Amino acid sequence: MSDFKPVDEETQPSISLRRKLSGEGDKPILIPLNANAVGNRCNTNSVSTIEDVQRNNSAVFKDPNGNHPNPEEHGATSMKKRSKRPIAKPSAAILLAKQNALGKKRSSQTDIQIMMTDHLQPARDSKDNVRKPTGVVYDLKMLQHYCLWDSKYPENPDRLSSVIYRCEQLGLLARAKHVEPRLATKDEILSVHSTDHIENLKRICETQEATLEELERHSSHYDAIYFHPSTYGLSLLAAGSTIDLVNAVLDGQIQNGMAIIRPPGHHAMKSEYCGYCYFNNVAIAAKRALEMGKASRILIVDFDVHHGQATQQMFYDDPRVLYFSTHRFEHGTFWPNLEESNFQYIGSSDGVGFNCNVPLNKIGMGNSDFLSIWHQLLLPMAYQFNPDLIIVSAGYDAALGCLEGEMEVTPQCYPHLVSPLMGLANGKVAVILEGGYCLKSLAEGAALTLKTLLGDACPKIDATKCPTNEAVESVLDATYMLRSKWSMLIGQTHVDEGEETMAQTQKQLHIPRAKYLWTEPKPEVYDTRNCYPEQSSNVQKLLDERISQLILTTDLQQPSHRVAIVYDDLMLKHRNSAEPGHPERPERISNIFACHGDFGLLERCHRLQPREATEDELLLIHTEEHVRKMKGTQKMTARDLYKFKENFNSIYFNNHSYKCALVAAGSILQVVDAVVDGSCRSGVAVVRPPGHHAEIDEPCGFCLFNNVALAAKYAQANHQLNKILILDWDVHHGNGIQHIFEDDPRVLYISIHRYDHGGFFPCSSDADYNVVGVGAGAGFNVNIPWNRKGMGDTEYLAAFLNVVMPIAYEYNPELVFVSAGFDAAKGDPLGGCKVTPEGYAHMTHMLSSLANGRVVVALEGGYNLTAIAYSMTLCTKALLGDPIPPLQLKEEVDRVAIESIHDVLQTQAEYWSVLKPFRKCFPFSTELIPVGSYSKVGITSLESSLERLNIKTKSPVGIGGQRSVIMDHENNEIPVGDATAGASSNSSTIQTLELMGATAGAVGGSQTESLTDVISKMQEVVSDKDGQMPGVIVQPSDKCPHFDQIGAVPDDGINVDALCVDCNNKGENWICLTCYKVYCSRYVKGHMVEHGTESGHKIAMSFADLSVWCYACDDYIDHPTCRPPKSAAHLSKFGNALPS
Repeated sequence: MSDFKPVDEETQPSISLRRKLSGEGDKPILIPLNANAVGNRCNTNSVSTIEDVQRNNSAVFKDPNGNHPNPEEHGATSMKKRSKRPIAKPSAAILLAKQNALGKKRSSQTDIQIMMTDHLQPARDSKDNVRKPTGVVYDLKMLQHYCLWDSKYPENPDRLSSVIYRCEQLGLLARAKHVEPRLATKDEILSVHSTDHIENLKRICETQEATLEELERHSSHYDAIYFHPSTYGLSLLAAGSTIDLVNAVLDGQIQNGMAIIRPPGHHAMKSEYCGYCYFNNVAIAAKRALEMGKASRILIVDFDVHHGQATQQMFYDDPRVLYFSTHRFEHGTFWPNLEESNFQYIGSSDGVGFNCNVPLNKIGMGNSDFLSIWHQLLLPMAYQFNPDLIIVSAGYDAALGCLEGEMEVTPQCYPHLVSPLMGLANGKVAVILEGGYCLKSLAEGAALTLKTLLGDACPKIDATKCPTNEAVESVLDATYMLRSKWSMLIGQTHVDEGEETMAQTQKQLHIPRAKYLWTEPKPEVYDTRNCYPEQSSNVQKLLDERISQLILTTDLQQPSHRVAIVYDDLMLKHRNSAEPGHPERPERISNIFACHGDFGLLERCHRLQPREATEDELLLIHTEEHVRKMKGTQKMTARDLYKFKENFNSIYFNNHSYKCALVAAGSILQVVDAVVDGSCRSGVAVVRPPGHHAEIDEPCGFCLFNNVALAAKYAQANHQLNKILILDWDVHHGNGIQHIFEDDPRVLYISIHRYDHGGFFPCSSDADYNVVGVGAGAGFNVNIPWNRKGMGDTEYLAAFLNVVMPIAYEYNPELVFVSAGFDAAKGDPLGGCKVTPEGYAHMTHMLSSLANGRVVVALEGGYNLTAIAYSMTLCTKALLGDPIPPLQLKEEVDRVAIESIHDVLQTQAEYWSVLKPFRKCFPFSTELIPVGSYSKVGITSLESSLERLNIKTKSPVGIGGQRSVIMDHENNEIPVGDATAGASSNSSTIQTLELMGATAGAVGGSQTESLTDVISKMQEVVSDKDGQMPGVIVQPSDKCPHFDQIGAVPDDGINVDALCVDCNNKGENWICLTCYKVYCSRYVKGHMVEHGTESGHKIAMSFADLSVWCYACDDYIDHPTCRPPKSAAHLSKFGNALPS
């Protein structure tokens, strides 16, 4: 097939239709050059003849008054019937002279203009960019590294052997290209680590006289580290293997790859071993790729349950690396217990905005939480970043069963996290093994990840559900911090100034709160034995049964053919003889088919035999009268056909139309059979006439029978499918499909279309966002309407990530149809939009993660012969797993598109639980300032935290007429939420630093100092560096209705040294102010919380700072009735009564 070349619109016949017309008059129209290859009769390389002009002139239409319509002003043409008055044609000789003169005038400059404006070049360049093999690197020598003094240590050789065994069992290693492992050089390690770091590890591990006791003693100086004589060499091996895998991806030797290695690396800091890690494998490989000029933008995705703080540190100020981590945090109480793991750490200097932390503040999070994080945050940022390379720090310790993570991500979910990343960076993805300590879930998750990299379909997972409140809060917090940097983060809006109170009352306002509760100092010596969590045998048994059941019920079979394709020349016979230049022309499918052949795709696809749909099959959705009328067109005269088509909206017929429509409908049924029966994973139907406008009882909009609707009904009836997704991206709303399934919850119909407030074809209010289906089908109709022309890849991607994919995962279809009209393509004469061929390919790739990859792409509209050919060809390449050209997104999502997406989200949130919790807005004025450089981060004690903070007076509120906010070391405001021992995570009234479990001595106070002295000293520490008077430490409320629960102080007073009644804990205790029993805080064993729940006693006082908390109000409180117990506790704690 010949190349396609864009030409100026003046050499392309203008097209005017009386009912279905909208164009882009100021943009080039693209047409093919070679008439023999693509069926187009125009060749701009030769001088036109009069016959050529006469033939081409047949495509020049005017309205009944002889005027060209203005598509800029009319989204669709008039619905009136056309006048029969003959159309006057200009002289062919005059047209010939003008055309030849214009060609000569532009001959010297056309090529230059083409090179500058050709948006189809990426599609052309993708022709030879075919999927390469997947690489894998591992070495059994890595089994030698283990803890000599503790056989139960979680980071052990079984982690590696279990993964390798499962990959062999599934036949994956034999399918992959082996990358030779090797040792990293010293220079390579020095790219991120210090010389002392390297030499120290070598000395510890390779000293011949080192005894077991000495190795354990060395280990005790580092957090979660053990040394073995092989550790140094195997750490070099892990790093070198990672480097070479990444280089093989970048050099084009492999498409993607996986490094099954140990020791892991993402905790290893520049000069400190940490968390089972010695050399930072991922950071070294990334740094080397940058230094060697092989990549300029690298996305590192870290889904290990522990924050990869070292990787973050190494690229914190580097805008060439976008580091994204989702990890368990629990407000700093989960390892590595660092404040820098929180959401407000977004980079420094030039790297501000290129670090994203999504801290998980609750255990038990699963698939729904992680996929929401991907759709709401990671993927919008990743697409906008447009990386050259993606490296995944793949820890599987968030997987179900892992005793360290205590999360519930199923092993089958990991392919769904990796698959969307494979659509980016031209498919250059390197997955590097990090953590994971439940051997069965680790092995299964890693093996399924490799299976996905090899090109197999993502296994089906359960339908997603509403994400947890904690996951939603973290996503919103991170979005708040990053939204000014990443314009693709459009899911939330700002409230206008003055509307914050109303939004907060309606629970729509999200105010980020940075909580950090860890106050333990860094130990001088670390435990080296029994320093890890353990599960009881009963818990292990239950988890093992759940994982085993998941493995048994997951379908891992792959069809023998990846993509089926169907096409028949017979469908070329349907043509408009009265209007030869009609946009719905035979060359649409011949161009597409020829382009598939030119790209070598026909040999790679399984060719299906076309067939006609039977009348019984047509009657699944159409009336007998409709079928009878269409059948009757076979024997009508030309005059009768012309009269007959006037009864319908934008329709033409000839004597072959009925048979062509039967073949179009029946051919898609062939694809359905092949895909559902399992012989082919996916399918492409190059068919015409299109179908999605056809109603049950009449044709409409170039469509005779509703092909995709029929195929969906056929799948229900013949294959007993009960969940079918139809995604319609034709620029015109698929009114026929919507009406056929509007009351059927077994079909989810999602349409992205141009609407123009009802002014664009088919000009019906049924296409608006508020039309959601009827009866049982309510919520299963999703319209995403664009209200002006010009929407392109950026807007369609935003719609996909915010609406389509979240809803699709919650629906969890068994089969996906794409009503693939390509008239939203850039250069289409009717659509007026700007989607590129690669834009369609990316949407196809995202959909292929659903339904075990069962995706059927069926042609609908699209009228630019060049654009439609490349667009559908790239969709087929996406289904084949070929690399997709990256998208060139606009700087901003179109404002009108954002409004439409928000309207859809607001409407559909009523029906889809995954959408509702993200329907929040951000405050107008509050700004949470990112904490700056690493000179001050990593603080773990209260003293050092206070040293870098100061407090500034804000508005007069609360005690002392002052309100406090925390300021960072650069004097920037950081609102910090409630961090109390008894507070729940949703407290909204505390915005200042709380002293959780901190004793007076934590800030230098002695046991003989009064509380007033302690507070004074603390205020000294945190006061403004300019000497401004600080605010108070807490803001207790005096509005609590439960003060009557405070009982009289016992005769023997209050003993602040009393132990917890239940566990004898002696620190962080609280006293119930109703019964005066002492219990430990929620951050010890939570006995005070349990007591309050069981007894109904609502008010307790902390022995740490004598603050009073009401569990019912979820707030600090203060009242004269609190004074007697406070005074008694003050007497016990400081030896004197509470000052008046």
